[in-house]
This record gives sequence, structure tokens and C-alpha cells, in this order.
Amino acid sequence: PPAARPTAVPPTAAQGAATTPAPSPRVLVPPPHVPGFTPTGAVPAPARPLAVGPPAAGRWKARVPLVAAAVGLSSAAPVAVTIGLVLIVLPVLATWGDSLLHGARRDAGLGGRWIDRATAPAAMAPPRFVRNVVVSVVRSAPVLAVGAVLIGGWYGLVHLSSPTPVLDLALRAIGAVVALGLVVPAGRGSPRFRTGLAVDHLLGRLVDPAGRVGQRGLVLLVGAAFFVAAGLWLSPEVWPLPR
Repeated sequence: PPAARPTAVPPTAAQGAATTPAPSPRVLVPPPHVPGFTPTGAVPAPARPLAVGPPAAGRWKARVPLVAAAVGLSSAAPVAVTIGLVLIVLPVLATWGDSLLHGARRDAGLGGRWIDRATAPAAMAPPRFVRNVVVSVVRSAPVLAVGAVLIGGWYGLVHLSSPTPVLDLALRAIGAVVALGLVVPAGRGSPRFRTGLAVDHLLGRLVDPAGRVGQRGLVLLVGAAFFVAAGLWLSPEVWPLPR
């Protein structure tokens, strides 16, 4: 019988089969380590601890003296201390909290805006302080309104020729109420006014994790006792307002 003829293969198909290499297996090579680079989906732990969860035990030992010092000074100079708290002390604490959060986000690679990633926390402090002054005034407006009404009532007692001890006691009470209304909410702060982060960081420096007052805490206790004694020793005044 005649030999079977081989099946003809089209030239293009034969050339394609001859020139197309067989697929090689893929080898996954890990990327080189780049400082500051975080792979997608991986979030490193922040290098700077932030306040998360309930407060640590024993921190009331430093919180109470701080509040007592503010109340003691405010009882002697309600108007002046209130102005200092609203325009200086609370904005400084809020700016400190902003800087702490800024640094923690940079360390964790979580900076949302390019300016947060490219700018150091200290460089952003001045504009943040100005913003926090405005927020502090708006945030403290209810307490300031109550204080203004109480001071107006105190002036009414002055025109009624009330005894000096009564006037002094009333003025001290007004200063204590206003100071508590400003200082106590500042211990927690808010997402837009981060005094809570700064207060928690400060308390962590004064009280160790076991709840014991350290050397810095003892200095705080002595200073707070001095300010309370000075506030009680001084005669209460409404300066810079006229008496």
C-alpha cells in the first residue's frame, strides 16, 4: 500500500510554534526594604503611644492637684485666671495634643495630607495655636456666659453695700465654678480640641504605670500646694475689671 503522506502544516502556524517560547514559571521576589515604606494593607504599630481606652490607675493623684491649683488661683483672680486659661493654657494644651498626634501619625506612616507628612510638628505649632485659641473661645462660650452673669450678680451685691466677707466669699465661689467648668472638660478634650491627649501624656510623665507618683509628681504636689495656698492667702479681686 502507498505510504501515508504527512499532514501539511501551514507555514505561519509552524513558524509561530517554533518561535513562541514556553511560559516560564513566575517567581515572586520580595521588594527591597525601603525605610519609611509600608506595604499596602500593613499598618505598623505607632512608635508614640496615644491615649486609648480608660485612664491608667493612679493618675488621679496628679490630676487632682492640677485642678486644685487652677481652682485656687481662680478663686483669688476669677477674671484674670479665666482669661489666661481660655487664651493661653487651654490652647497650649490643645496644640501640644495636635503635635503628639501629628508625630504619632508620621511614625506610623498614616499622615493623611501631604503637609502632615512633609512638615515637622513644631513647624505646624504656631498656626495650630492660633486655630486653637479661636476654638477655645467658642468652646468656652457657655462657661464664660455663666461667669459673666455671676460677675454681674456680684456687682449687684457691691451696690447693695454687702459686707466685705460676703463679697469675697461670693467672688471666690464664682472663680471656683468657672475654673471647674473650663478645666474639667479639658481633661477629655475633643477631636477638634485635643487637650485630652496632652493631659494624658503629662499625667503619664508624673505617674508611673503602677500608679505611683514619681519624683516629678512630688514636685507637682509641692507646686500645687503653693498655688492653692497663694490663692487662699490673696484677697480676691476682679482685676482687670474695676471693683
